[in-house]
Amino acid sequence: MRLPSGVAGLFDDVFGGPGALIAREAGGLAGLPGAALKELGVDLVALSGPEPPRVTVVEDVDGVDGAWLDTLAAGAVLVRPDFHLYGAGDAAAELATGFLARLGAPAPAATL
Repeated sequence: MRLPSGVAGLFDDVFGGPGALIAREAGGLAGLPGAALKELGVDLVALSGPEPPRVTVVEDVDGVDGAWLDTLAAGAVLVRPDFHLYGAGDAAAELATGFLARLGAPAPAATL
């Protein structure tokens, strides 16, 4: 994967850890509680689209991330910071809110 800055490498090397909510489209991550997730070690990452606040849009240079989402028949996946897959599905928002709820994190205020 390649960051907008041009830095390329494996996901863990580029982001400094495995925790991420990865979505096909950046629009599905807009308005999510990025700060709350980041505090827990989860980055918001999209494979395409314009870059909303707290979301990093990367180039899937080798197609591995997109192929993984295809295999899972999902639009998004949430990988916990301990390398375990929390879940996969079509709605990134459901993954984020479910993850935060299971950790007992307070529900963040809605973001516009």
